Amino acid sequence: MKSPSSGNKPRQTLRNAAYHAFIDHLFSGDIRPGSMVSQRELCEILDIPLNPMREALKRLEAENFVKLIPQRGIQIFGIEEEFLADAFQLRKILEVQGLRIFFQKGDTQSVQDLYDRTKAASDADRGRKLSDFQTITESADLDHEMHLMFIGALENNIIDEMMTRILSKLRLSRLIFRLHNYQDIRAFQEHVAILEKILADDEEGAVQALNDHLDGSRGRIMGIA
Repeated sequence: MKSPSSGNKPRQTLRNAAYHAFIDHLFSGDIRPGSMVSQRELCEILDIPLNPMREALKRLEAENFVKLIPQRGIQIFGIEEEFLADAFQLRKILEVQGLRIFFQKGDTQSVQDLYDRTKAASDADRGRKLSDFQTITESADLDHEMHLMFIGALENNIIDEMMTRILSKLRLSRLIFRLHNYQDIRAFQEHVAILEKILADDEEGAVQALNDHLDGSRGRIMGIA
């Protein structure tokens, strides 16, 4: 039987495999943000043939995960302050609107379940510094669940896809800035406050709490708050 990397799979499948393998290795730390690599080095790291890797790099560059530099190689995505400012400005617009719509048609039981899990995480992580990949990833999964719940209320596939990409890059930023004593305990506490406002049917209070949370989250991601 031929191996998955032998080239017998359809081009689209191998290209998608290359794309997702890159993202997985980036989040796991096998590929260092800000570093330079060649296409062949990347193929060896990901165990992906050269041609589908080249095709996947087009998508990765379009989504700003890499920058292809002629005669030098591939520069891996790094977080810039301008990106963070733009991302959080957009998140405020979309998430606040999603939250307001969620109030009109939200599932109270799903909010209660998320509240219980977030409160438990907040209590368990009190005072704990998050600096390794596994804990940052687990924290980000729970963090993003609430935000995607609000975005989901918009019922817009384009926004869903765009927000997934943004959150993926912000997840990566936690790894880039993890040496800056990034702590998710405050984020969990703020999530608890937002969800409490929803459970209390306090729309304006929830919107204010969400805005405050997004302002604080930007600073924490950069390790300056």
